[in-house]
Amino acid sequence: MYFHSPIENSFFPKCIFYKFTSLYCPGCGASRALYYILHGDFLKALRYNALFILLLPLMIYIFISYLLNLFSKNKVKINLNPKIIIVLLIVTIVFFILRNLKFEVFNILKPDDNYILK
Repeated sequence: MYFHSPIENSFFPKCIFYKFTSLYCPGCGASRALYYILHGDFLKALRYNALFILLLPLMIYIFISYLLNLFSKNKVKINLNPKIIIVLLIVTIVFFILRNLKFEVFNILKPDDNYILK
């Protein structure tokens, strides 16, 4: 991911949801956002998928906890309160709805203008 830009390389998968519905799913732009995070361009990463960038620390924590539990005798308990999961689900749904509204103010939530699917 660091060496190959998802914008310039066609071997990265395109969003099937967008292809069939013309709607941006909550994950649209995440691969481009990750590419720019790896290159230290946090503002450009936010422009592609702000929700992914904001949830990235939580995803890293869960992934590292999983790996530690897989390869270590000392188990790491992942403390995710069910209320937090519900809030994250609601935030994801609201993000999905807002980024697909046809109002100018919500265009900031859509992936950058370079986002072209063919």
